Amino acid sequence: MPKHTQKNRQVVKTSIMERIVLQSVLLTTVTAIILSLSAFYTTQNLMRQRVFSQLSSIINAKEEHIISRINTDREFTALLASGEGIKTDSASLKVILEEMQGRGVSVLGMSVFTKNAAVVSSTGLDVNPINTAITATTMVPSKGSEGWDGYTIYSPIRTQGQEAVLGVRYSMKALLESIFDVPSLGDTGEVLLGQRSANDLVLLNNEYAPGKRSPLSLGIFDEQREEGELMALAIDSGAGTASSVDYRGNDVLAAYRSLPLLGWGLVITIHHQEAMAGTVGMALALFVKSVLLLVLAGYAAVILAKRLTAPLRHLTAKMGLLGPDHWSLGRTMKTGDEVEVLERIAASMANRLKKIYDNLEEEVVKRTAQLKNQYLKDRVILDTIDHGVMTVNAAGRVTDANPAALQVLKCSRKKWVGFNVADALDIRVHHKRMQGAKHPVTLVLKKKKTVQSTPEQNFSIMRADNILIPIILVVKPLMDGKKLLGAIIVFQDVTEQRRVDYLKSEFISLASHQLRTPLSSLQWYIELLNNEGTVSKEQQEYIDEMEIAAKRMSNLIDSLLHAARLEGGDITPHNNPVNLTSVITDLGEDLRSLGKDKKLACVISVPSKKVQIETDSVLLHVVFKNLFSNAIKYTPAGGKVSVDMVVKKSSVEIAVRDTGVGISKADQKRLFERLFRADNVRKMDTDGNGLGLYISKMIVKNLGGTITVDSTENKGSTFTVKLPLKVKEPKKQLKKKKK
Repeated sequence: MPKHTQKNRQVVKTSIMERIVLQSVLLTTVTAIILSLSAFYTTQNLMRQRVFSQLSSIINAKEEHIISRINTDREFTALLASGEGIKTDSASLKVILEEMQGRGVSVLGMSVFTKNAAVVSSTGLDVNPINTAITATTMVPSKGSEGWDGYTIYSPIRTQGQEAVLGVRYSMKALLESIFDVPSLGDTGEVLLGQRSANDLVLLNNEYAPGKRSPLSLGIFDEQREEGELMALAIDSGAGTASSVDYRGNDVLAAYRSLPLLGWGLVITIHHQEAMAGTVGMALALFVKSVLLLVLAGYAAVILAKRLTAPLRHLTAKMGLLGPDHWSLGRTMKTGDEVEVLERIAASMANRLKKIYDNLEEEVVKRTAQLKNQYLKDRVILDTIDHGVMTVNAAGRVTDANPAALQVLKCSRKKWVGFNVADALDIRVHHKRMQGAKHPVTLVLKKKKTVQSTPEQNFSIMRADNILIPIILVVKPLMDGKKLLGAIIVFQDVTEQRRVDYLKSEFISLASHQLRTPLSSLQWYIELLNNEGTVSKEQQEYIDEMEIAAKRMSNLIDSLLHAARLEGGDITPHNNPVNLTSVITDLGEDLRSLGKDKKLACVISVPSKKVQIETDSVLLHVVFKNLFSNAIKYTPAGGKVSVDMVVKKSSVEIAVRDTGVGISKADQKRLFERLFRADNVRKMDTDGNGLGLYISKMIVKNLGGTITVDSTENKGSTFTVKLPLKVKEPKKQLKKKKK
């Protein structure tokens, strides 16, 4: 055994201490990130709410300022119009105008109109007449090329029996300067006024500066309202705060409010970046604090990990010294935790390893000898059996073959080991070589399922000396769980069995022919005796028994001859167009006649449409008469027999079902063999010969179809005949047709 050296020690890829440090740092990092992000977003939301609150306060103050100013001017105009002794001539109006301007009132002009809007007198800037009759003080905003430049207040004059209207035009310059002055909002703060003009949304007095103001159209009013434009919402009697995009495309925080007195909207905005500028500094501070926290956490994690893993690292070092020359592991840990328990377990395992190691070499020698003996036994068995055995790997290459296989193939092991199995086993069916995916071994390696030849397949193999010999074959996959290791092929030369079967068939055919002549004579004499009227009753009973026995023998000979002719290929189907629906219906009537004596219910189910196929109707009658006879014979009185015909895509299926005695699973495997009869039917009927189903299967096969059985003992059986809708003609007939 090799001696233990330092090289036998295991190299640790990642120590527990490193894992503790990494996990601690990771936990601290995640915690710091979560807390920082939480604090950042919380502060950002609070900052946003604070900005919204400030904007709301400013817009409320602006609204109150506008309404207060307009209402003050309205009251002054109303008072002026209702004053006693007001004179409506131009000179008097001029005196009033100069007096008002001297008091600091922003009056630009005054006019007096009749109720028909005709100018009576005026002074200062022109005042546009109002086209509707008014009964109370009315304010009308006025717009110029630079936007909102003022408003006119109209008030009815009802003194001294006069029916006139006083119009006073006020300037908006001072008011607008106070409205647009928002130093508390920083560099990007902006106050906007807007109105609905026709169907457009018009922005008034944006970027206020004397001589540089002009209305700005933002688009169709309804579309802007649907898109959530704040000015449109404000004009539409809305109020509130929101994050939005202004008319320049900047992200802004805004407050908006409706001005019912003017029918306009008021919006105050500030750029989002400027409003949230304080959060950037806070984010940098949080980042610096997080980095410091991570450094401290890493340092603390290293110190903590060293202290926690010191006992474990000491135990690891001690266990690394264990080896053939050093199996002792002293107990030095007194930590009182899992490491101390682990040390005790390790010490116990070291003692057991020492005992195992001491006996290991002897056990290895003993086990090797056992395996060698078992291999020799298996090899002797493999070399002495008569069946040829060959193994292949997963790639389909021959790995080994026993002497029986080499004897059958007439070759040496060196010739085939390592070659492709398709070259080593030249398998043929009806003289046709099976190549590629059709080869049984290739099929097993691909589908991982066992393949076993049947007597009807007539497998043959071409030997190295170019002689074709018949074989039976079984190929089974070698699996290790779900992994394919290869396959094992077991085959046997059945040349002698085929020869014996041929001799038996020849003997049965010859014997049947030789027995037919004396049997015919016997039946003729029995018929003569039946025609004699002088025999006694007892003699007539003997004659009847002889007649029954002769008919049974005749049926047996006919069946044997029929089977021999089918086996020899002497019966060739004569395919003609056949109305299968009509054939099954006619046979169904025969079935009902046969079932009357036993009071059987016979049900025939065929398609309503005509089903025509190319087949031999005479041979078809033989098949179904056999099936109907068996169904009637083995179904108890009062039972049921049914015939169902179903048309598939490329075939037609006829199923004959009965509620008879059924067939066991074991007997179903041999049911279509020659002269075979199931155990349970032999007890019921001693007249059967075991040839009916054998003949039926051979006929159906010659017709290009198949016959199958599905049965449950004591419940009934179902025989299904499947025939092709189109029959493939032999190549010779096709060539004749072409010529």
